[in-house]
Amino acid sequence: MTLTQEPVRLRRGLVSALGGVATVIANPVSGHLSDRTAGRYGMRRPWILGGSLTGLAGLLLLALAGSVPWSRSAG
Repeated sequence: MTLTQEPVRLRRGLVSALGGVATVIANPVSGHLSDRTAGRYGMRRPWILGGSLTGLAGLLLLALAGSVPWSRSAG
């Protein structure tokens, strides 16, 4: 590992850590909200649909991205 590769590794680590923190917060919150959802489609189906559409939108944005800053390797 060279000194020029260090910022790339740091950025990758930060992105991974932020994803973990977001998961730790989002899972209990969404679980609590879905437990309190009462509708004609049930407790979980609206949340499954919303999560699926959000995930699809994220994947489409990722596919359309020209590049991501943390993937640029030095050298």
